[in-house]
Amino acid sequence: VFDFIHPACNVELDEVEIEGKLIFLYHVEQDLERIFSIKDNENVYLRVLDTNRLLDRDRIKKLEYDKGIRRFEEEIVKDFDVADLDHVLLSNYKLKLNYQGDVLDLLVKRHLAVKKEGNYGLKNASILLFSKDPEKYIPSASVRYIRYEGTTALTGVSHNVVKDERFESNIPSLIDELKKFLRASFRDYYFLDMEEGKFRKVPEYPEEAWLEGIVNSLCHRSYNVQGNTINIKHFENRLEI
Repeated sequence: VFDFIHPACNVELDEVEIEGKLIFLYHVEQDLERIFSIKDNENVYLRVLDTNRLLDRDRIKKLEYDKGIRRFEEEIVKDFDVADLDHVLLSNYKLKLNYQGDVLDLLVKRHLAVKKEGNYGLKNASILLFSKDPEKYIPSASVRYIRYEGTTALTGVSHNVVKDERFESNIPSLIDELKKFLRASFRDYYFLDMEEGKFRKVPEYPEEAWLEGIVNSLCHRSYNVQGNTINIKHFENRLEI
């Protein structure tokens, strides 16, 4: 473990004698914050059932994110064009915080950017929050709404998608856009209140529930895992986020 593994892991050895045979038990402690590689070639393996699977570079990076070694939101975006920032949104942000200085300095103070030798480097977190088009820098940082006819998603000649909309913007704008869109998309039901003799309106889904689901999906998704958008699937009998 010292000569062939980097970094050296914590291993305890037990010697057990069973029917005259000496058995060595190696107890390898799990490490939640590090990954281990073979020293001579830096290969990283993931144990799955009784097999060792060699990980490629992307899967190693994902493992690092999962273990908290690497934080995607903290990484600096190379070659970011400041013109791509939503300056109206940033002005409102400044106003809410009652900040009087330059908006880029505010992002530095809020740990959303770094300043070095007079140059600003914006982090992925600031792109997600304040860029006009985050997908320009972070693929799949968008939301897709799919409305199905029926209770299951069908394909081929039975394809039953009746509405397919894509939303691309920063997280605050996405929340506002989706809130307006879904309010209009969900049905309203009416029932007669016999005590008051008036019809009452009941929405298809309570706004507090679906809005919390959307905000959680936007704030807690793993943006380092790229290729799939956040999907809102609307069936006749349920809503999946």
